[in-house]
Amino acid sequence: MMRQFGRGAFSLLEVLVVIALIAILISVLIPTFSRIRRQADLTVCASNLRQIGAAIHARAAERGGYAPLAGTIIVPASVQGGAMLSAALGDAGRTRYDYVPHDGGTTGEVIASLHVALARHLGVGTAIHSAYIPPPELISRWEVFTCPAAAPRYPMSSTFTIQIEGSYALNVMQQVPMDFALNDAVFGYGPGRLSGKLSKIGKPSATLLLADAAPLPVFEHIGSSVPLFWSPATMASRPLTLYDAFAENGRVTSAQKLFDPQRHRKRANVLYADGHVGATSLDPSGLSSVIVADW
Repeated sequence: MMRQFGRGAFSLLEVLVVIALIAILISVLIPTFSRIRRQADLTVCASNLRQIGAAIHARAAERGGYAPLAGTIIVPASVQGGAMLSAALGDAGRTRYDYVPHDGGTTGEVIASLHVALARHLGVGTAIHSAYIPPPELISRWEVFTCPAAAPRYPMSSTFTIQIEGSYALNVMQQVPMDFALNDAVFGYGPGRLSGKLSKIGKPSATLLLADAAPLPVFEHIGSSVPLFWSPATMASRPLTLYDAFAENGRVTSAQKLFDPQRHRKRANVLYADGHVGATSLDPSGLSSVIVADW
């Protein structure tokens, strides 16, 4: 009787063929996985912005239509020496904005940051207290203000600068992230700004509230704590768009060039004043369609 023996090993040629096939599969799949991850990051980022938008509108519904103050807050010199900031902002009844006690000497109180003002509407309870910085147990729950594709990220942020008679006087830092820049023309208080009054926005479906923005370099972020926002030039003719900031023509300004072409492959998520989020291309055509100020 003849015995049949199976092959006990692969030939060298067969091994090389298998390796080549695996290499081809990897070369095909890696770009696919990369695209899937980028799309997932874009989706999570957009979802976070929608949550912020919903919180802004929910808060405004309780405050006579006013969103939180942020960006540039210009107030008269009378607030110095412990005077009440709320009176200087036309909010003597303290119904429009949120305030936090401050012992810095320039003012007796400061505006609550965007994070703090929206805390309850984002499901993290109230974080307004005398120390101003949210309690440590809440810091880890501020993921909504982040984009998963943002890198690097620093744990300190600020969303406003108070100017007293044209002089930068106060900018309080927080131990929470902020991967988005806001529209000072809507959230700011002063000439050319709406002081948070959402109903004054004529084209809410095209007007920016927040958008993806590049994080600050570590030396600037910690050293000067410049908030992330775009500001309208007071005397510039309207409408003003994000392209004016991108082109750096002086009509819309910021502390630095805030656009991040690497985050979403030359796109940026934008939260509009009507609450919807859309991805716009970081080019003249896309950015010209995003309104900063048109009033």
